[in-house]
Amino acid sequence: MFITHFLLICYDRLIHLSLNFPRQNIWFASLCILIGWFSAISSYGQNTSENSISMGIEQSSIASNEPFIIYLSFPSSFKKEFKAAQNLIFPDIPDLVKGQTTYQDDKELKVAQWYWPRKPGSYTIPPIKFTIRDYEVTMPSKNLSVKANKSSFSYTPPSVENGWQEHNPDIELLFSYPKTPVYERELFQLELSLLVPVNNQSEWTFIDVQEQIQHLNKQIGATGLLIQTEFNKNIPFDTLEKDHIKFYKYTIYKGQSLSIDTTKTKIPPLSFRYVCYQTLTEEKGLFNKKIQTNRKAVIKELSTKAVTLSLQPLPEHPLSNEVAVGTFHLKPLPVKYQQRTKGFNFSFEIEGPKYLISIHEPWISSSVPGLHISLSKRTVQNTVNGQKTKFEYFIHADSPKNINIKNCILWVYFNPLKRNYDTLSVDQPVMMTTEVNNNEEIVGEDSFLQLLYKASNTEYSLEKDESLNRFANLIIFLLFLAISVLIFKR
Repeated sequence: MFITHFLLICYDRLIHLSLNFPRQNIWFASLCILIGWFSAISSYGQNTSENSISMGIEQSSIASNEPFIIYLSFPSSFKKEFKAAQNLIFPDIPDLVKGQTTYQDDKELKVAQWYWPRKPGSYTIPPIKFTIRDYEVTMPSKNLSVKANKSSFSYTPPSVENGWQEHNPDIELLFSYPKTPVYERELFQLELSLLVPVNNQSEWTFIDVQEQIQHLNKQIGATGLLIQTEFNKNIPFDTLEKDHIKFYKYTIYKGQSLSIDTTKTKIPPLSFRYVCYQTLTEEKGLFNKKIQTNRKAVIKELSTKAVTLSLQPLPEHPLSNEVAVGTFHLKPLPVKYQQRTKGFNFSFEIEGPKYLISIHEPWISSSVPGLHISLSKRTVQNTVNGQKTKFEYFIHADSPKNINIKNCILWVYFNPLKRNYDTLSVDQPVMMTTEVNNNEEIVGEDSFLQLLYKASNTEYSLEKDESLNRFANLIIFLLFLAISVLIFKR
């Protein structure tokens, strides 16, 4: 803007002087100023476009023997920023092993990080953000496809034998399991996590996470436990403080388990592998310019100790071999109306944890003579916080009477928190009547059979009316035909 303003002033002065100078000189001077103006604007635009650091990837689809490359590109005037970028650590990507980092400052200023795929497949490159001096550089998430075939690409790793430095992060393997006895068929959680100090500077990465989790399932499943695992493609992590040290906690395995055996369960040692690196830095010139950092992948393995879980049987009870174990409750249902003797629909919905085996049906009492209860449908719905199991019944009586559903449908379970058996039931009186009240209230979600019964009656009524209409139309048509014939004969 300053250059443009300055050129405008010059041009204004030139017009002012045109009264005292020949016309040819004025035209020549005007042309020079205009050329200078456009040159300055062009130069300013070029400087603006170059005044940025860019980050990207070279290819989104590679062969199994090719490197995946993320680069940082700098304008020629960003030598300080380029030097500062040589201390950056590029992110680790699961199942992609870090290779060399190159620093080019000949024809262009560029930092390139290589990653080598360990196997074909599709990978998600996380978003990356760097702060380089006063500049923030970002790259959105990318998708990478590694094909099984090989290309003509060739690479020769450095043949230097000495000078490699190994950087082994201080990683711990934490296995969480119940330390106190648990009841048979009681849900409990097993969790395997990696603990990495927050101040860790060593580079490392996950490998074969899905395959390792499958192997862990087989190891734990061989003990007789029923297991339901949670697997996330992106490994979740949180923070944890242990012995006054802050860690990043990476949850690599998490499973809900239960046992139907009361003997002691021994879980064998569990292991987990990851990759860390040996590095070798190459420099050149009088000022020891860094040109490349080479890496060798080193596979490390951590293991836990064998642990024994203590299980205890349920207390004596006639239903001890059938009941579910856990904390359950009954979803309240609004039943506040009279019903006809033809019956009504009733739902018994149990809410609780995601149980690994099918929970038993409620027990139906036969203590009320002349009352008939039949199960029509059972549905199971998994939610974010647990599981809902819904039993739908149809209830009818031989004759009008007052009943209490509490005495009819019972669900017994064992509550490990209270350490005793408990019963879920609905304490709701219902009057069975012979008369039908058209204004009676219907429970919306629990009246499917009743609504179907009403719909069928309505459909039958409509069909009967439609038949009468057709018969009347046929009679009218025959009369009209007879009248037409008589008129034609005359």
